Formats: sequence, structure tokens, C-alpha cells
Amino acid sequence: MTRRLPDGDSLLIRTDFSDDALWRDVVDIVSQPQTDDGEVYVAELTLVDDRAFDRITLKELVAEIATSPRSYVFVVDSDAIADPEHSVLAVDTSGDSGDHPTFRVHPSQMPTVESNLSIDNMDFEEFSSAVAADGVFRGFEYE
Repeated sequence: MTRRLPDGDSLLIRTDFSDDALWRDVVDIVSQPQTDDGEVYVAELTLVDDRAFDRITLKELVAEIATSPRSYVFVVDSDAIADPEHSVLAVDTSGDSGDHPTFRVHPSQMPTVESNLSIDNMDFEEFSSAVAADGVFRGFEYE
């Protein structure tokens, strides 16, 4: 099966095809606008809903992306489908080595993460270092 990634900066790749309704629900909730200090943010995601990516491993996915200029992708995997919060996997694809850091993004935070990564305002490590104990980014804690 041939895999092809579409054009677009911020890909949301579906790798679990077990439940079409839940996939649509996840897309809907990660696409909700977020308001911060009067500013409205929306995650500008390019959806990859292609069965060629069904059950692709992280290693295989990173290999597919290796030839593209993308430094990150978002993945709706089996954990995102099973998780009641539907936290999406964020993957740093910028490294050359086999080390590709990941963290999960709570859907309410997708606009923050996507918009900042897409314009290089913040880097992957800034978000991954602010995850909760369960590995999910739910926003920055300010003291």
C-alpha cells in the first residue's frame, strides 16, 4: 500500500481506523477555537485520513516523514481513540537520529501547540517540558 503525505504544515494523521465516529469527534474537538487574552486561536490542521496509515508504527511514520521538511506531526493513534480525553500524540520529527520525542496534547490545547510550532514561535521542547505527570500537555502553569 502506497503512503502519501499531503501538502500542509501541521498534519493530523489518523493511524487508528477502528471507529470512524470517534475519529470525527477527535477532529471536531481539536478544531475548536481557543480564546486567550481576547485573541482567538484555531489549530490549522491538514487531515490525513488514509487507510495506508492504519496501524503504522511511530518508527515507520518518522521514516515516511524523513524526506519532508516537517519538524513535527500530530497523530490520532489507538491511544487517542481509547483515551476519554482523546489526547493527540505530538511527534518531533526534526532529529536525524532514532530519537523522536513525543508528548500528548489535550485537545483544548491544540490551537496553542499547533500555532506556536507552525510559526516557530516556540519549539517542541518548550511544550514537552511542560507536560503533566501523565505525559499530556494541558497548558502552561503560571505561578
